[in-house]
Amino acid sequence: MTSATIKTAFAAAGIVVRVRDLKCKFRICPVASVDFDQAAVAAVAKSLGLTDVLGRPGAMFNTMREAICYKPGQIVRI
Repeated sequence: MTSATIKTAFAAAGIVVRVRDLKCKFRICPVASVDFDQAAVAAVAKSLGLTDVLGRPGAMFNTMREAICYKPGQIVRI
């Protein structure tokens, strides 16, 4: 999975983002200076198999303009 894959999936959902690949996770931010629709971002993240820090499908939101998503298989729930 690459940053381009993430950008394409979000673009298909109508959300323009910039993505930083941080080895085991992605940092996703909107390009425009608007807040994320958290439900829409979480839905796209789930469809890609991304997880939050606890291994649950979706994303973890640091602020309304930053989502952290772990790559599939990087976080394993115990």
